[in-house]
Amino acid sequence: MLGREGSQEGDGPAGSASPPLPRAPEISVVIPARDEADNIGPLLADVRAALDGRVDYEVVVVDDGSVDATPARLREAVLAFPRLRSVRHRAPSGQSASLWTGVRLARAPWIVTLDGDGQNDPADIPALLDARAARRSDRLLLVTATVSPGTTAGSSGPLRGSPTPFGAGCSATGHPTPAAG
Repeated sequence: MLGREGSQEGDGPAGSASPPLPRAPEISVVIPARDEADNIGPLLADVRAALDGRVDYEVVVVDDGSVDATPARLREAVLAFPRLRSVRHRAPSGQSASLWTGVRLARAPWIVTLDGDGQNDPADIPALLDARAARRSDRLLLVTATVSPGTTAGSSGPLRGSPTPFGAGCSATGHPTPAAG
């Protein structure tokens, strides 16, 4: 199935990654990936470890025209991970375009982004969800994480979530999205 902007959903014989989930999940994890064959399996396992049993979620991986085994690894992963949807750009379009594609395909009202190389730790997602829950609001929020002093991004140091009212110049990570039809 062709997607927007030259994207192709799935890469398998049926042309789609997996059947859609029966209802919109609470969060969508969007992961842009290019030539991440060695990283995508462990990253998906880490997402499952962080979120299974905690929140209803989906994972949308956007393969940005990989020339390695990433498409094959994603086809295999979809079979074992029904929450995973995979979409493939026919040609490399860049990380920003991949994020755009993933966010447009995401079905949840809240979006979490992770890099396909594992740079961002999925174990940090529950802390962001807790920060969001602590400040429920009808206003659009940007939930961000800051690294505690003395630690670096990607380390297992503690993160502090910070819900901030969404405004001009910010990216929306929690926003209403149209229901899939």
